[in-house]
Amino acid sequence: MQLVARRLGDRYLRLRYEDVVADPQAAVDAVLAMLGEPPAPLSRTADGRLLLGRTHTAAGNPSRLGAGPVRLRADTEWTERMGRRQRVLVTLLTWPVLRRYFGEVRPAATPIEQPIVDPF
Repeated sequence: MQLVARRLGDRYLRLRYEDVVADPQAAVDAVLAMLGEPPAPLSRTADGRLLLGRTHTAAGNPSRLGAGPVRLRADTEWTERMGRRQRVLVTLLTWPVLRRYFGEVRPAATPIEQPIVDPF
């Protein structure tokens, strides 16, 4: 991925899933800015959920076919269910990538929250 990024120069944008869930508007604005387009506000409900329209896709997550209000929330189940030995193994296998994208790698006292889309 880094080789592709270097070749594309300013036509490349690293957008982490965690950042999209934390601030979807900023993520969309960053993509639009890279494309030379003006910012566009996301459609939201009164309680802050995103309003998604219907799209056509060939494959992917089953939730891609849904439309309507969606709330982004963190999914911690996988970290709560993973034992210490499994966490150590995954950390060792992914250490170079973790360090590059998340900085210092050290054991967490609490599980790391990972975002998912909640369709309700």
